[in-house]
Amino acid sequence: MFRKGLWQVSVALILLSFNAWGYSDAECVRCHRSGSSESKLQINTDRYMTSVHAGETGCADCHAAITGDEHFTKKGLVKVNCGSCHDQKNLHGGDEGILCADCHTRHAIYRADDQRSSVNGVNLKSTCGACHPVQTRSPGGLSLLTSFHIVSHPKQDMTGRFDRGMCVGCHQGQAAHGENKPVNNQDCWKCHSPLDNKKALLGYIHSYPDWQRQPVSSVAAWITMISLIGFIFILVRVFAGSFVKRGS
Repeated sequence: MFRKGLWQVSVALILLSFNAWGYSDAECVRCHRSGSSESKLQINTDRYMTSVHAGETGCADCHAAITGDEHFTKKGLVKVNCGSCHDQKNLHGGDEGILCADCHTRHAIYRADDQRSSVNGVNLKSTCGACHPVQTRSPGGLSLLTSFHIVSHPKQDMTGRFDRGMCVGCHQGQAAHGENKPVNNQDCWKCHSPLDNKKALLGYIHSYPDWQRQPVSSVAAWITMISLIGFIFILVRVFAGSFVKRGS
């Protein structure tokens, strides 16, 4: 009787140990690597192995809630809590539920000064554009007429990079983790997008000329376009008149 009870306790301990240990990294990779037929949730293991987490963080460190086979059929995985390792709070988007992975990606995470990083300056336009397509798209049509001066106005420091693609140049901490503090030495925000969230000093930076949202910008765009057409018409008349005089 004692031996039977001891055997049952031993089996229970083994099962509990399995649930506590979960899966090894090799088992996770076998199912979730690119091209695997065992799961539709796949990652590019080559990119992961060059990321900041490779060699330092195992699958279970982030996906700690996955410990058994029930995740094969269970819908909705438990969200990864980056705060278990990182002290930086994510306040981006407020209550809109913006996840760290929405900006930093899920597995191909690099240092911000690495151009492969999704939050590196060269990639910010596409990263931010995933949620803010209107603000990051290239100006076209009438909006180009009212926003050209924003791109071309003189800068005090010509060595700095000031352009629309560098979203954090204006939005600073708000664009990073939702905090009201600068994250780099670009000072566009001092005039264009104050960190106190008040209206920008020089008006709308992202110009969308339409009567509903920005009527003043719309009027300015039409005036600029009409003036441009008039100027071209005058030039044509001048050159045409000069040509006629030469011909006579």
